[in-house]
Amino acid sequence: MKKYLSMLLVGVTALVAVSAAQAGAIDDAVKRGTLKVGMDPPTCPSK
Repeated sequence: MKKYLSMLLVGVTALVAVSAAQAGAIDDAVKRGTLKVGMDPPTCPSK
């Protein structure tokens, strides 16, 4: 049972670390001005 809980904890920790890294990368792209998709809510993307 301890081994199962340890592996579960390691998995959850890794998932949180990866999602935090992705969020940071997106924030950096927005600050640089290279990510502009969906930044203006009133406009819709063209089809």
